[in-house]
Amino acid sequence: MKIGACGIACELCGLFAKGACGGCTSGDGENAPLVLETQRKKFGMVCPVLECASSRKVGHCLKDCDEFPCELLYRGYPYGKAWLNMFKKA
Repeated sequence: MKIGACGIACELCGLFAKGACGGCTSGDGENAPLVLETQRKKFGMVCPVLECASSRKVGHCLKDCDEFPCELLYRGYPYGKAWLNMFKKA
């Protein structure tokens, strides 16, 4: 099962289910730069979460990033503020 740096399992993502995306990777995965380049070519943009995680060599934000939840996630991608606030209270 492929799981993106954001924690979403690719098999549950609509882009993957529709065949629009080949799946994501962890931010510290050796294929992260290739996934980002593929996103840029196909969608004209990259996932900001994967881009951040890759640049910081963070595997999965939910468990590996000391700054989770961060400002990038609070901008609304891919989670909402209420869900993120649960992590601040935990």
